Amino acid sequence: MNERLIPFAEFTVAAQADADGVGGTTYVPTAILFTHISHSLVFTGTPTAETIDIQDDGTDIDAARDVSTPGLATLTTPVRIASGSAIECDLNLTAGSTPKATGRIVLWGLVAE
Repeated sequence: MNERLIPFAEFTVAAQADADGVGGTTYVPTAILFTHISHSLVFTGTPTAETIDIQDDGTDIDAARDVSTPGLATLTTPVRIASGSAIECDLNLTAGSTPKATGRIVLWGLVAE
């Protein structure tokens, strides 16, 4: 069986403060194996820690992911996501003076061809 790596969810934030549910989507087409996160965020207010949590139907599937520097991260253990799952992203900014984030987070996964 051949698999293809595709972006399946994207969260864009603009001057977003620390918050749960900064973005959500429902992945409908097919089951996917969640394997990577890419992120390019810029921070203001000098937070001391910048992380995200990704949930599948309200359950953390990747928590406290460091997003302090742009890049591509590979999940230690890939996560199977069912068709129709509700995917959500939480932004966690610690300390600083009214910290905010602007940029994009993209979730990548493998689908069967």
